[in-house]
Amino acid sequence: SARLLQRIQTAVVNREYDVTVHAVEEMAEDGLDIFDVEAAIASGQIIKTETNDPRGARYTIVGTATDEHTRVGVVGRFKETASNYSAVSSIAKSPTPLPPPHAALRRGE
Repeated sequence: SARLLQRIQTAVVNREYDVTVHAVEEMAEDGLDIFDVEAAIASGQIIKTETNDPRGARYTIVGTATDEHTRVGVVGRFKETASNYSAVSSIAKSPTPLPPPHAALRRGE
């Protein structure tokens, strides 16, 4: 929902979030940094909600990294004992396909 996404984005803006060791390892494997994760959450949408985890619902947000082209997925949850958001993992990045340069020229003619 839009309110849930806003709550997550507000937690990130206010630096009220944690990043698990697992998420940091995945970020390193994908060449991402914390700014990419923050940008993805700020620009993203919730694409999946998993409610079958006893530790709480997990939300997958997909947005773009700081380069504005690389799609990044972030899986996270709110901790039961606090209002902090916890990013538990990042999903492998994949570049957003860009149109070929000549396509823009054709449209402009």
